Amino acid sequence: GRLVDTDGAPIVKAIAGISTIIEQEGGVLEIWPRPAWFYTDAYGRFLLKVVRGDRYRTQFVRKVGAPTTRREVALAADRAEVRQEFVLR
Repeated sequence: GRLVDTDGAPIVKAIAGISTIIEQEGGVLEIWPRPAWFYTDAYGRFLLKVVRGDRYRTQFVRKVGAPTTRREVALAADRAEVRQEFVLR
């Protein structure tokens, strides 16, 4: 993935995480990869391997202690690798 601001500039050294959400009888299962968080690089990029599921939840933090931005997203489930840009307001 790649994390950018509303002007399209990369957000460097932000904390990025994506979990898998799976609907099942009796509730919802949220699965985190190991490691669960990565820092973005000088281009705002990060790489996470996640389990395929019904939907996904992104979590981004500009720096430790700052508010977390969470949102559910759709990722292409039919591809082995997904490259997606995320805009952080």
